[in-house]
Amino acid sequence: MRVLTAALVATTVAVAGCGSDMHGVSQGDVQAYAALSQQIGTSAAAYGTAASATIDASSCLSTHTSYDGQVHPMVDRMRSMSGAMDQQMGMMGRAGDEDMSCGGDAMAAELAHHDAAACTSTAMSANHDESTRHAAAMVGWADHQHARATEMNGMMGGGGGMMGGGGGMMDPGTATTTVACHRNSDGTFTLGP
Repeated sequence: MRVLTAALVATTVAVAGCGSDMHGVSQGDVQAYAALSQQIGTSAAAYGTAASATIDASSCLSTHTSYDGQVHPMVDRMRSMSGAMDQQMGMMGRAGDEDMSCGGDAMAAELAHHDAAACTSTAMSANHDESTRHAAAMVGWADHQHARATEMNGMMGGGGGMMGGGGGMMDPGTATTTVACHRNSDGTFTLGP
């Protein structure tokens, strides 16, 4: 009888301990991921504005170097977290929404593309156009990653954010309203249905 009681207590503690830490991803992890995506989006938008105001190649390069040093580590951190986030989505019955790794890779590819193109033109208007294009692309990807994290937080019972309070707006079997990240055969990434 004592063995059965001890086993029941151990099982209860183990199940209670799972709470918001499902399959190795806690709500704190998901909220940190959402915050990271917001920081990336905010940084990219600010960069787009600052880079568009540069008046010569030197100030353009300086602005780009500062931005790149700030955002690259954030994207790397997001990518390191994305695999577990995708696995969590799958374990919650949302296999169609396992695209956070794709989104993180898309952001890294966009950064690499911009690194190669930033401030390379002799015409400042072309440099401004490139920084504006890049900023819009990064904000779009960051918004997607934030939406996924908010969905997950809601499904895990988290409050606040776009999903409101309580147990979340969506059940595991319900289709998402967020578009998905797609890896294209040419190595590019797109968002779409």
